[in-house]
Amino acid sequence: MAVLLGVIGWQAKPLRHWLAETCFTVKNLWPQGAPPSQRLLDAAIWLDPYLAKAYLEKSVPFNKRGDYGQGMYYLNQAVALQPREYLGYRGWVRLYMLHDYEGSTDDLRRYDAFTPHFTDYPWSENLYFLLGLNYLQLNKPRQAVRYFQQASATECHQFGAKYVNPYNYLYAAIAHLSLQQYPAAVQQLDSLSHLNAKCSEAAYYKAVALYQMQRFTAATRCIDLAAAQYQQGGPYWSIRY
Repeated sequence: MAVLLGVIGWQAKPLRHWLAETCFTVKNLWPQGAPPSQRLLDAAIWLDPYLAKAYLEKSVPFNKRGDYGQGMYYLNQAVALQPREYLGYRGWVRLYMLHDYEGSTDDLRRYDAFTPHFTDYPWSENLYFLLGLNYLQLNKPRQAVRYFQQASATECHQFGAKYVNPYNYLYAAIAHLSLQQYPAAVQQLDSLSHLNAKCSEAAYYKAVALYQMQRFTAATRCIDLAAAQYQQGGPYWSIRY
């Protein structure tokens, strides 16, 4: 009898998984977070408790609404089931949504360890850039600079100098300013300006660096330029965290 029940249970697993996958697909007929969509995800999880992507999708609406208790509960389940797949995303969420910079750093470093010779892009952002933001917020600007430079180097190698994320240069410059490394900050901001000459943030932070270097005339020109660029189109980039 026990053997018969075991065989029936084994045969039922593919069916339950197929039903779970069907529920996961059908949920797309409703907007993300809508009650029918969430109920279908609940059904998918009930049918297949190991379907990590269902936990992930269940978490997203909660986190978007700021209900991090519920959102992180489901996201943690997804990470526990498939850490290689979802650690990077949880690191992204911890950085931007929770401002849990230590937790984000731990997730991203663990995620990076899975592919030590490959540059990862959690949620389409360079992993080294995200680590740089974390270290900047943790008041560790030297580590931040190192990661921003690593992000720029990998993107330049992969895509070409014209396609490096300008944020790499902006936040590297901010880190250099906190270290009182003013010429290095100017160098980073000049690299940014080569990609976009109308970035008011670049002109503003360059003015700060030049002022500290006692290059007052040049600093005045930059602050005037920053004000003009801001009035013409607003800040090109906003602070991300």
